[in-house]
Amino acid sequence: MKVIAKDRSRRIRKKLRVDEFQEFGFDVAWQLAEGINGEELDAFIDRFFSGVIQPNLLSFGGEGDTLWHGLICTQKLGSCTEEHRTNVEKWLTDNGATSVTLSPLYDIWWAE
Repeated sequence: MKVIAKDRSRRIRKKLRVDEFQEFGFDVAWQLAEGINGEELDAFIDRFFSGVIQPNLLSFGGEGDTLWHGLICTQKLGSCTEEHRTNVEKWLTDNGATSVTLSPLYDIWWAE
């Protein structure tokens, strides 16, 4: 039988990233036009970062070519919001990405 301590110290909660230190992010995926060349792809990603990631103090970790997928979280300790999800989705669809999908917010440290 596993026993979980209910009264954790602030230091332990921070190390475990639970309670007030829990962090939420979301997954994102999108498709770019087939036949996009390297310069166009680089320009799109540069615009993605300057248009929605940096202004919202977000971070993106992912990969792709014409099909991209990755994780979005905050640059500093904290959580993404529904507004962040909306901003990212709107930016992608307004700038030519198709098949844009975003996961619900989830705990990025303890996701199952």
